[in-house]
Amino acid sequence: MQMLLAATAFLLAGGGLALAGGGPGSGTDAGRPVQATVTDVAVAPRDSGGARPSRDRPLDTADPAARPPAPPGAPPPLEDFGAVTVHRPAVRLDAVAADNPLGAVLEHPDVRFATVVHTTTMAVAGADGQLHEVTVAAVDPRGFRVLTPQVTADAHDLWQHLVDGNAVVSTEAAERVGAGLGGVLDLVDRPEVRVGAIAVLGVPSPADVIVSRDAGFHRGIGESPSLLVSISDAARASRVAAELAERVAAHATPLVEDRVVELGRTHVPADQWDGVWDRLAQCESSGRWHLDSGNGYYGGLQFLPSSWHWVGGTGLPHEASREEQIARAKILLAHQGWEAWPACSAALGYR
Repeated sequence: MQMLLAATAFLLAGGGLALAGGGPGSGTDAGRPVQATVTDVAVAPRDSGGARPSRDRPLDTADPAARPPAPPGAPPPLEDFGAVTVHRPAVRLDAVAADNPLGAVLEHPDVRFATVVHTTTMAVAGADGQLHEVTVAAVDPRGFRVLTPQVTADAHDLWQHLVDGNAVVSTEAAERVGAGLGGVLDLVDRPEVRVGAIAVLGVPSPADVIVSRDAGFHRGIGESPSLLVSISDAARASRVAAELAERVAAHATPLVEDRVVELGRTHVPADQWDGVWDRLAQCESSGRWHLDSGNGYYGGLQFLPSSWHWVGGTGLPHEASREEQIARAKILLAHQGWEAWPACSAALGYR
């Protein structure tokens, strides 16, 4: 079973923790939660006319060189949201007291990327007639998208919706409050906001709803900034969190476990590496690389689509070649270790 490193795909339903690897060899993990399978991108059609808010300035990037803002009311073209390589958030900093905390955080040698978010709690009137408490984050779309799943970051229309003043709602929150794609969120005592997209935003999700900074400030979101931070693969999140907390006078929370995985430190003898993935596939799927098991897991190594997309795969895992499935599995191994396949890796003596 593969625990998703940080959520990875657009879902129309479901939410919660995404796990993968529940094939024939994973019976010992049957009691652990399973994420719904991936469907299409849930993005509402954009408005065809009318003035749009001015462009958010890309302040929150590891590279501070920023292009000048567009004139007020000019919509940024979609090419502004070009290809990016995503980072996994590893540390969250709250109640930040230091001046220029972003600059101080980016100076840490283990920090790879950071962005500022402004988060508050609001009440929203749900479709069930009840009030629901949601967390709403005001973000810089260009900075925040780098810390989302790759398929989320690549959905240009989703980020354009944010710049246009609309909201992106997490799948869990959308289901909980009955938010409809293209409808509105009725925020109590605040201006309502249109639902431009529904997506998985992270595991754990940084907020139930995200809006641009302009839209957030218009709704009273602008105080108590928090920072989401990615770190190098070899760094320990707990150590970096403690150091950053002292550096910027903040409360720090590690978002990932402390784990450094190097192939040379596994229990697999060097002379057995050529067959390691075939043996694992034999355990997980009886060696059937094109298996659709019917329970949401696919391929020889029983990926969930969400985990597959997180490590760069496209389509469904069982549609890919054996070689590509192995290549994607190596990426997951480097991040998470053999616990991604707990039952079979233990049975085979890999850990």
